Amino acid sequence: MSAVATSPHDTQTTTAVDAPARAGGFDWPLLGFASTLAALGLLMILSASSLDADMTYGNAFHFVTRQVVGLGLGALASAVILSVPWSWLRRSVWLAYGASFVSLLLVMSPLGHSAKGAARWIKLGPLNLQPSEFAKVALMLKLRNTLPGSSQRRFSRTPQKMRSATDSKPASFTSNPGE
Repeated sequence: MSAVATSPHDTQTTTAVDAPARAGGFDWPLLGFASTLAALGLLMILSASSLDADMTYGNAFHFVTRQVVGLGLGALASAVILSVPWSWLRRSVWLAYGASFVSLLLVMSPLGHSAKGAARWIKLGPLNLQPSEFAKVALMLKLRNTLPGSSQRRFSRTPQKMRSATDSKPASFTSNPGE
């Protein structure tokens, strides 16, 4: 816990959980860690593939350039998702889940592309998309909205036996048979 002084006579205690709320709801340390990991990943791609890329494509940065384009598209998609209201995202979970299911079926259509014997890709011009990655995110969002405990408002009257095991103390801490 830390104390934040707003005036000489007033202190307000906050916790680490309150930090994103104070900073406008955005988790800046998480962005810093993700950016650091992305930069280290680019360095690893460069060190592992520069000789092959130079011999094959005549450009030692060929694979790094492709990864930078992917990072840019991911950052753009993240910015779009962060600008959308959360209430709309919660309402559109079923749409995302259905779209991911359809994209998984498109792999078996003429749009599907196989690489090294595995038909897991959809080829859209210069881009190859792997729909299973989108399906993972859509499944997590759907489960988050449908499983008990995901919304306090919807599941506030859940019986005790239906609650998660982490909500109650283990039996060894609730009674001591030796005393």
